[in-house]
Amino acid sequence: MKLPAIGPSGFHEYQVSTDSFTILVGIDQQEVVRYAAPIVSNFIGQPLDNLIRWAKSLGGYRLHPIPTVTPEKSHARRQKGTRGKAKRSR
Repeated sequence: MKLPAIGPSGFHEYQVSTDSFTILVGIDQQEVVRYAAPIVSNFIGQPLDNLIRWAKSLGGYRLHPIPTVTPEKSHARRQKGTRGKAKRSR
């Protein structure tokens, strides 16, 4: 599996969704779960594949990588003025 960019936490981050919940999961370079919501805390220290297999059994499974926005990219966007202009109050 191709890993997403490393997030602010220092781990690769995924959004795991089922029909019952949506959570954020952080994994390391070896694809081991390093942090997760309490509902799946028993998967911390286990391979991501174990969590995926369990989530698929619940139905409605989806896995999305969380893109990382670096401060430089965020700052560049503001400089271009794409956020909109504030209206003057009179």
